[in-house]
Amino acid sequence: MSRASASNPTLARETGIFRNYIDNAKLNALVEEAKKRMAQTKSGSATPGP
Repeated sequence: MSRASASNPTLARETGIFRNYIDNAKLNALVEEAKKRMAQTKSGSATPGP
């Protein structure tokens, strides 16, 4: 989040509310999968996903 966004109380409140609906375990798994795919793409061994 940028400094301007962080200093906006409305945005900060809404972001906090949104975070209540995020499944962190699923988000982390998605990020890790994206990292793996990016590494495969860079190494030239990427396979198409589902």
